[in-house]
Amino acid sequence: WFSAGAFVLLGFPISMCGIIMHLKNYYQPNVQCYVVRILWMVPIYSVESWLCLRFHTLAIYIETLRDFYESYVLYSFFQFLIEVLGGEESLVLMLKDKSPTRGAHIWGLGYCVKPWLMGQPVSRRMTYQQRARYG
Repeated sequence: WFSAGAFVLLGFPISMCGIIMHLKNYYQPNVQCYVVRILWMVPIYSVESWLCLRFHTLAIYIETLRDFYESYVLYSFFQFLIEVLGGEESLVLMLKDKSPTRGAHIWGLGYCVKPWLMGQPVSRRMTYQQRARYG
């Protein structure tokens, strides 16, 4: 755990420098908030990994917290991509203009999954009937 602690001491200040620089130059808050959330992954992961190595009996609890933050970062990355591509409405309009064949699956997967229609609405609040209709 000693060498892991050395790398935590190396990576933590570098990551914090990047986070602080983003916060000092916070000119695009709708995009940079997601970047800062993603950048926090390095210090959180490094400290939590070191804690897991150091305190074996508490590792399951620490790993659970780390996994929660990992899922939050994946959500933030997805939201970052949507924001960079112009927002959800703009992205749906852009996908509607794509060729319908772009939603076709590779060979073999078409037997398991229906083709995806470009620009198809994807809502977090779909009813059971909508989920059944869209697959």
